[in-house]
Amino acid sequence: MMRRLLLIFAFPLIAFWSVSAQVSDLVKFQIVPEVEGAFATYHFHVGGFQGIVGAQGTFTWDPDSMQFLEISHYGLPGLNSSSFNTLNAVEQGWLLYSWFYSQPDGVVLDDCDIIFSLRFAILEGPAEVNSSDEPLAIEFMNVNWEPVEITALQVEECDFTSSQHSLRVAQSPTLYPNPVFAGEKLEVNLPIEISSGSWKLYNSLGQQIDRSTFSNTQNLSIQLSPDLLPGLYLLELTIGDKKSTHRVLIQ
Repeated sequence: MMRRLLLIFAFPLIAFWSVSAQVSDLVKFQIVPEVEGAFATYHFHVGGFQGIVGAQGTFTWDPDSMQFLEISHYGLPGLNSSSFNTLNAVEQGWLLYSWFYSQPDGVVLDDCDIIFSLRFAILEGPAEVNSSDEPLAIEFMNVNWEPVEITALQVEECDFTSSQHSLRVAQSPTLYPNPVFAGEKLEVNLPIEISSGSWKLYNSLGQQIDRSTFSNTQNLSIQLSPDLLPGLYLLELTIGDKKSTHRVLIQ
């Protein structure tokens, strides 16, 4: 069963799961997207995080809407890349994490602290992150190794709102050939003739590897570097104040 954790960017962020005492009986959990052009970093905030020794959960998204890039922040002692099943994240659109702490007093965090952040490239938006009960339902454990209650309440301590994000050109450009070989030309057919615009090419880690501008054209030809390694790349087109992001597969 799927439970929605996050609404799309155009809406104010609704919070999740509140609040607590010394050994937490209630934990709150809030997901906040930070949007940067065609990229979004989802910060996972907690509250009532008092004497916690374990946490786990599974998150899903539509891989046609968002491309997982990396975990960009670790806010718990001992939490690291091996705590996440990233092998399934890029293509299949789901990620689980599991964390345990061996000290008897557990971990105490201030309200609104971030326990981890996930970075995505936005492909077709609007995009959203959901939780899943399989294979690991979201759960926190106290110093007695007992699950603590997670309550869906609006968070008042953290004043966050989501960002408006424009993703599409008026119509979708077409790219061909795609897949394409490194060193070949990637042809981009735009819906209408464009007086001026720009493009950027990113690798799967979100690193910009090439860019250029164009003008007075409806058919854009991009010469790809012969040094590109096989894999998935992202082409970001900017036309006026509109951006669109498209997957490019290098063979």
